[in-house]
Amino acid sequence: ADARSDLFAFGCVLYEMLTGKRAFEGQSAASVIAAILERDPAPLTTAPPLERVVRRSMAKDPDQRFQTARDLRAALTWAMERTAAPVAAKPSRRRQWIAGAALVVIGALAGWSVSHFRQPTTADRVFRLQINAPEGGRFPFGGEVGGIALSPEGRTAAFVASSNGKTALWVRPLNGTTARLIAGTEGASYPFWSPDGKSVAFFARSKLQRVDLAGGAPLPICDTIGRGGAWSSDGNILFGTVTSGLFRVPAAGGTPSPVTTLDVSRGESSHRWPQLLPGGRLLYFVQSEKAENDGTYAASLAKPAERVQVLTSDTNAVYAPGGDGTSYLLWVRGTTLVAQEFDPSTLRTSGEPHPVADPAARSGMLGQIEIAVAGGGALLYSASDLSSQFTWLDRAGKPMGLVGGPGEYNTFRLSPDGRRVAASRDRVGDSDLWLLEVQRGVASRFNSNSGLYPAWSPDGRTIVFSSRMPRNLFLKDSNGAGNDQRLTQSPNAQLPTDWSRDGRWVLYHELAPDSQRDLWVLPVTPEGKPVPGTPPRAYLRTPFSESFGRFSPEAPPRWVAYQSDETGRSEVYIQAFPERRAKFQISTDGGQYPQWGAGGRELFYGSLDNKLMAVSLKVGPDSVEPSTPRELFPLPVMDTGRPPYDVAPDGQRFLVRATPGQAGQSLTVIVNWPALLKRGTAAQ
Repeated sequence: ADARSDLFAFGCVLYEMLTGKRAFEGQSAASVIAAILERDPAPLTTAPPLERVVRRSMAKDPDQRFQTARDLRAALTWAMERTAAPVAAKPSRRRQWIAGAALVVIGALAGWSVSHFRQPTTADRVFRLQINAPEGGRFPFGGEVGGIALSPEGRTAAFVASSNGKTALWVRPLNGTTARLIAGTEGASYPFWSPDGKSVAFFARSKLQRVDLAGGAPLPICDTIGRGGAWSSDGNILFGTVTSGLFRVPAAGGTPSPVTTLDVSRGESSHRWPQLLPGGRLLYFVQSEKAENDGTYAASLAKPAERVQVLTSDTNAVYAPGGDGTSYLLWVRGTTLVAQEFDPSTLRTSGEPHPVADPAARSGMLGQIEIAVAGGGALLYSASDLSSQFTWLDRAGKPMGLVGGPGEYNTFRLSPDGRRVAASRDRVGDSDLWLLEVQRGVASRFNSNSGLYPAWSPDGRTIVFSSRMPRNLFLKDSNGAGNDQRLTQSPNAQLPTDWSRDGRWVLYHELAPDSQRDLWVLPVTPEGKPVPGTPPRAYLRTPFSESFGRFSPEAPPRWVAYQSDETGRSEVYIQAFPERRAKFQISTDGGQYPQWGAGGRELFYGSLDNKLMAVSLKVGPDSVEPSTPRELFPLPVMDTGRPPYDVAPDGQRFLVRATPGQAGQSLTVIVNWPALLKRGTAAQ
């Protein structure tokens, strides 16, 4: 992973200085090493450790050679340490040559790894390398964050990574070690490349955007909250959305036009993760409330309504040309990434799936696998595990116990008495709501008709949640009795985030037609039913996105805490309720997921670099005076675009959806991955 082309060039310069000959740029590593041996074979024969490394690098049997550049670097470092000798006051020409030759060998071998990576691979060779996150950062995945992509020729990776409190787009050549942050791409997700490899499109701040890698600020294309995209050679972009079909928009910007339409009779809720196939065809994922209709579909762009279901699965499949005339679909079965032969002209699969890598990251909620492919057999994938474990932490971040077992949980909420947890747990293409007993850890299914964003009534007897497609508000007794009761009927997705202490208001954010999030309130009776003749009303609707609102804990509530991106990044604010007056900014360097402490004199939120922050509040009749935010502890969780913590009733403990195993994950590149199918074994 640490091979560098400039190291090879440096070795060539040293060779010229020592020999007076032209450098061997453009020739093989073997030629350079042979020249060294002709000049003076002694350096290698008197340095057995280095000779051992060179001989292994040039072994005829591929299995005897170094398999990764990381292994090569480690071996060279070992060899140089073993070969090193005390420096004399005036080193001899022979010792100078040993040092120079060693450096040239290092450069040549580094160049060998790069040149072999760039050149077409042989039928039986497989190369692997790791891409690590920027220093102190990580690769988010799940929810509304993350994304990876390979340039069309397979030489450069684009990925979303978090670093220094910012989640943004980065690019890195695969034959280098340094990733470059693309300015102006904060909040980016789901990148994809232009056909010429000069630009990258991505979604951020409720917009589809593009950025030229040669320089310049990102340019908006259209408003949307996207779920994957594909850039065609005719200058158009296809993209998926949260709760509708696919759309087409000019890459230069414009108004999107629909390409596919949801089939409501089949329970379809979303078309997403589009890809372009040869011959003017299209591949995409259909998410449905009926599991048998989930899967990958294909159609002609000229007649998108005439489609075929290629594969039934809970996540998307990725089309991959194999380089030898054979094409494949890559998809995840269990935790294993598999490849199955696919004919893009007949839109049919054939043969049996074969393992490629294990484990591979998948999100059942999004219907997404975290892989990217390019021509020439390049594959980029993540092995992140989205499973989490509910963990109690004190105010210093010290673990105080677990709740239940691990699972792929996303949204959750503690009951008002702190004895139960309502949590949505991912299943095939959706989520079910479960109830967990805090003391015993016993889990029971609450509903099986999908459910997200649970919010408890103040007496703990009822839970309001988001369900069906498009997601609207539903109600059910917390004892599990009875059926789900519909509260709202809207074509827009609605996600509840709080229920006021006086029982009169349900607060939720709604995905508006212009792809922004607005805060709404639903007046309800003590039983949670809508107040007759009083429809929901917009509490906060602006050109920006406002979400994750929480009522202050007094009854009736006087304030609402929420997050907004009006400054260009997410910040936490407090505003009066029920009528809006002057607002007060609470976070000072970005913030999200606000929650009130006991008594309403403290507010917690998550920083953009995943730390739990606390702010003391002096609350007056018409004013809020916040203290300087102070860090409590780092949150042991990957950012998935959903609240990662909840506050105990006493404000002294925090229930966290911990994902500690994801922090150190890296991305893996496999070059010539089709060769793995011949071996019949998956990459670990």
